[in-house]
Amino acid sequence: MKRPELIPDWRRAWRFWTTQLFLVVTLFGSLPEKWQMAMLETLGVPGYRILAVIGVIGIVVRLLAQKRSLTQGRSDSGATKGEE
Repeated sequence: MKRPELIPDWRRAWRFWTTQLFLVVTLFGSLPEKWQMAMLETLGVPGYRILAVIGVIGIVVRLLAQKRSLTQGRSDSGATKGEE
């Protein structure tokens, strides 16, 4: 089994959309439950569907190409230029 390694441009990972998405999810999860429910109600998303919504958004964000300057030189797990 290959030992996990950081991606070459790990210092710029905060620019990746998936990193930003998980930051928002983490911040949302740290809010009081009443606030979470109020936000979901405002957006019209039932609480039991939030994982599905996050999953779909995560897949879409992962598949979208970002600026090449963010991804040049990536060699982790077969990722090609234009991914994340």
